[in-house]
Amino acid sequence: MQFHSKAQEQALMRLQVQHEIAVAGIKSNAQLTDEEKQTALKAEVNNFNKKKKGLQGAAF
Repeated sequence: MQFHSKAQEQALMRLQVQHEIAVAGIKSNAQLTDEEKQTALKAEVNNFNKKKKGLQGAAF
């Protein structure tokens, strides 16, 4: 993966960490049913991919 700048690379790394924290939180939430967890995980993955695509296309 090619980065346009160090700032863009760092922003992408922060986004990855935020995504991993969100996924871990969803998976460990005992108040959610398995179906709710799957729905939340799909939404988080979609959100992550949109943000990632936006960062990769951004001109820092």
